[in-house]
Amino acid sequence: MRIDGDNLILSLQVTCDVSCEKLQEWKVICTDFRDHGLNVGFFEDFEVLDDHVYLWNYDNNLAELNFKGQCNDIKPVIADLFITHSNFVNGLIPLENYLNYNIVDLLNQGEGLFSKGPVMLIKEHDKVLSAHGYKTSTIEFSKREKVSYKILIFGDSFVIANDFQAINLK
Repeated sequence: MRIDGDNLILSLQVTCDVSCEKLQEWKVICTDFRDHGLNVGFFEDFEVLDDHVYLWNYDNNLAELNFKGQCNDIKPVIADLFITHSNFVNGLIPLENYLNYNIVDLLNQGEGLFSKGPVMLIKEHDKVLSAHGYKTSTIEFSKREKVSYKILIFGDSFVIANDFQAINLK
């Protein structure tokens, strides 16, 4: 892997499963890349998707959720938030990535900016807080960029970029 400006360039080798003999070598140019989670290792399958939870921050409108109110017991609120959030993102992104601050401190404070992120996710946070008696308001923002991104998933790795070009080197 190397970075060249806004591009991430991957080097991949196709090997025989039994002998590990190198059969092919590929270069994948990830144009205008935004994020990655790369784990060196073997993988069998790959796919390029234009709809994935990791793309929500790039391809969807964003929102901020503000709240006000107190609750006698915040433990059920926290549990509902974690469960709802985890189910909505298929367990891939922690709730803490979207919170304004520590969840216990936020709820004990009783008001303020609760979370920021993709609109559909913030609406899920809103539903949970509202169900527990908090007053909420959501402010939506237009998508930051007019570019649509894709995700390349291979094994335990991923790259988010505008486009992917694979070149067979051997």
